[in-house]
Amino acid sequence: MKNTITKIKYAFAVILLVGAMGLMQSCVDDDINKLPETCFDGAMNGIETGVDCGGDCQPCATCDDGIQNGNETGVDCGGPDCDACPETCDDGIKNNGETEVDCGGPNCEPCAVAVDQAIVSYHNYMALGNPMFHTFESEDTSVGVIDGDPGNNVNVDQGAALPMMTFGVADPVDATRMVGRYNRPEGLISDGFSDYKFAISETGKYNFDNLNQFEVSVFTPSEVITGDVTAQVELIFLDRDNPAFWETWTILSGVLTKTGEWETIMFDGSSLVGKTDYDQIAIRIGGSNHQTGATFFVKDFAVVSQDVFMQALFNNDMGYNLDLTSDPGNNVDVDQGAALPMMSFGVAGPKEGIVSRYNRPEGLISDGFSDYKFGVNDAKYNFESGTNFVIEVFTPEGTIHGDVTPTVELIFLDKSNSAFWETWTILTGVLTKTGEWETIQFDGTPVVGTSIYDQIGIRLGGSNHQDAATFYVRSFNGFVSK
Repeated sequence: MKNTITKIKYAFAVILLVGAMGLMQSCVDDDINKLPETCFDGAMNGIETGVDCGGDCQPCATCDDGIQNGNETGVDCGGPDCDACPETCDDGIKNNGETEVDCGGPNCEPCAVAVDQAIVSYHNYMALGNPMFHTFESEDTSVGVIDGDPGNNVNVDQGAALPMMTFGVADPVDATRMVGRYNRPEGLISDGFSDYKFAISETGKYNFDNLNQFEVSVFTPSEVITGDVTAQVELIFLDRDNPAFWETWTILSGVLTKTGEWETIMFDGSSLVGKTDYDQIAIRIGGSNHQTGATFFVKDFAVVSQDVFMQALFNNDMGYNLDLTSDPGNNVDVDQGAALPMMSFGVAGPKEGIVSRYNRPEGLISDGFSDYKFGVNDAKYNFESGTNFVIEVFTPEGTIHGDVTPTVELIFLDKSNSAFWETWTILTGVLTKTGEWETIQFDGTPVVGTSIYDQIGIRLGGSNHQDAATFYVRSFNGFVSK
């Protein structure tokens, strides 16, 4: 009985609603029907103030009624009757200096960057002058080692679905980065001893007297370590000319301790000192004599030639021992009317890769002394002997003009000192190229032994400026050479 009453109430409500809607439409139709016929003849006549509008007709569209109507392309703007609409970063039109619709250019936020532009680590190793590395971002993002060893195809030759290494796959943690995927085959392919080999170096046999500390980063997916797959990474140094190479090889072993995240495995190659018969290096992950297939991800195999103690790749707003975003001084440009902050992170590089754009503002914003600041470190910096700094800069054609100078400055500051300029140290580099990347290195001797600095600023184009300019930056490192 209760359900029947509820259904009757519901049906009655629906009837009332439909009736009300019909009455409303009838009123609208009645209002339109009451208009004179001249309101529909396509001519301005009678007491109309526009064609078929105004006077006795419906109101005419105006450029100040707060409605997009008439021939307007925006609210009260555009079209043949109103003023042009302002160019904005959200108007759905490619204007305002944009490189794509509503993004890019000098006034809008960067456009999204495709993964295939994500060459990042290679440029950083090059800036550091590393003598031997492979990032696996592509087949040829390496120095001192060469891809193409025929042994890397043995998996496919023996029936495996994939080669030992697939280059340029999406990083499982950050899809805007590219890494390598290590494909450990199933079954007794290569008698269970398959690995990834670097081909012979162009310089012949390796000399490990000074190059004997190595690292590689590995991502181990969850549940990969199972069966005969072990939590092991091996670097194997081989004499390719020796048919019984296993009799003279040297194996350095590391242990994987994490899953679902990247970890860097360090290898002490002191045992290689004095050996001159090796011309090949192999990487084996998951152990040998295996039959169980497995997938790992790898990046950044390198000989360790510098102790990097701070780093900003500028492909995003993350840094190593640096806070790239929290300093309020980096917003002062926008607070004072500039279109963009001092630094736009993760933009498409002017030639390749993902980088950052340095937006030098126009006018006397910050009294013409604006710069980009790394946030305060957890403690004061302590710079030891041998400290150097490096950054890569791209200066577009025509940038150096007016009071824009070809200079790069690193400014070391004591943020707790209200008169910080009285104690700062400035290291200056000179830009000599336009239309291409160049590496600027700074000798850190002037800051060695100091213990008052907790902030670093980067200034491009000089100080006391009023002319705007755009630069691109990548690969900032503070390091001590080994």
